[in-house]
Amino acid sequence: MTEQQLARMAKRRLAILRHAEEITGNVALTCRYYGISRQIFYTWKRRYDAHGLDGLRDRSSRPHVSPGTTRTEVVGKIIYLRQHYHFGPAKIAMYLARYHDISISPSGVWRILKRLELNRLPASQRHKRHDKRWKRYEKPLPGHRVQIDVKFIAPLAGSRGKHYQFTAIDDCTRLRILRIYPAQPEDRDPVRRLRAGTPAVSGRGHPDRQRRRVRLKLPLACAGQRRRPRLHQAAHAAA
Repeated sequence: MTEQQLARMAKRRLAILRHAEEITGNVALTCRYYGISRQIFYTWKRRYDAHGLDGLRDRSSRPHVSPGTTRTEVVGKIIYLRQHYHFGPAKIAMYLARYHDISISPSGVWRILKRLELNRLPASQRHKRHDKRWKRYEKPLPGHRVQIDVKFIAPLAGSRGKHYQFTAIDDCTRLRILRIYPAQPEDRDPVRRLRAGTPAVSGRGHPDRQRRRVRLKLPLACAGQRRRPRLHQAAHAAA
């Protein structure tokens, strides 16, 4: 009940007490008129005499001592497993029984999570089927495919001209190469620029403008090293 409802209920009970004292002068007649028992009337009267108007408010029926309540350290373990590992009630109960020798039912775990508003995980943490999970795009060999991104950046300090950022990301190793060039119309090929030499500036980069995939013929092994033969090549070599 809200605070306004509790105050209204306390004033109504006070009016019943005053009705018996000022109007009827008889407790039995007042109880019959309002449809309450004399035991309830005297209970309200004792509480009003002891605590005033606040004593006529509804009180919690929760017991002062509950021997069967879950211990605080067990509740802490349940919260930790839920927030860090996203376990469900059944798995939390199994984990506590196996590794901590704590016996608690899955329904008991669920009631604790429900009371703490942890019974539902955020959408990003819920279990997803394998066919609906996000799949990372990648290639099996380094240099097989490289993502090239080109974007305009804000003017650099001490420079009036425009600059462009060229970024290359390898789809296998996720290595990033980033270079910044001045805007020169005769030389804007990002592939030729990135092949020309080592990067002047390295970093993660945030490509958000032009995006395309370009095949680059990058060396897959150093000079003097032989590539490991595939299974069908190894069979031919043995023959």
